[in-house]
Amino acid sequence: MNKRIIYFNAVYYVVTLFLIMKGRLDPSSSLGYGYFIIIFWVISLIALVILLISKIIQVKSIPDYIGILTATPILTLICISIILAFNPLAQ
Repeated sequence: MNKRIIYFNAVYYVVTLFLIMKGRLDPSSSLGYGYFIIIFWVISLIALVILLISKIIQVKSIPDYIGILTATPILTLICISIILAFNPLAQ
C-alpha cells in the first residue's frame, strides 16, 4: 500500500479518535466536539480529493482502494455504531 495513504489514514484516525475521546470525557462539551469531528471530516475529505486529483496520492492496487475507503468516515461510523450498540454504559 502507498505510504502516503497509510500516513493520511494514521493522521485521520488519531485526530478522529482524539476528538471522540474528548467528547466522551466531557459530556457537557460533547456537542462542540461533535461539530469539530464533522468539520474535520469535511476538511479531510476535501484534502483527500485534492491529493487524489493532484496525483500526490496515486491509487494503483486494491489495497490502495481499501486505504482510500478507510480514510473516509464510513468505517469510523460503522465501528462507533457497533461499539455503542454493545456497550451497556452507552444507554
